Amino acid sequence: MIKKLNHLVQAFGFLRISLLLFVLIDALARPLPGTTPDYESSHAMIVMMVAALAPILFMLLLLDAIMTTVYMTSMPAERKPAYRLILIVNLVVAIVFLLYWLPYFRALL
Repeated sequence: MIKKLNHLVQAFGFLRISLLLFVLIDALARPLPGTTPDYESSHAMIVMMVAALAPILFMLLLLDAIMTTVYMTSMPAERKPAYRLILIVNLVVAIVFLLYWLPYFRALL
């Protein structure tokens, strides 16, 4: 089990795992939809940064999915399942992330 988990971490790599962790942190720090913006407290900077990073992280997930597809086409057959798993994880996380942030951005409009 540990060996399989270690292999999975090596397949994903440090940058992909960091991206997924940033997405998780950004999602957990999302303000509640309908919360009035507070521009005067120290908390305001964090809320605005988190909201500004959400579209950027979403696009990075999609960019990584595109690059994974490009790399997957040139890989040998035995390495393709790892890249396919990375692609699926990126797309699922991107969809969940979008659906999670959508109510907040809708409330801003």
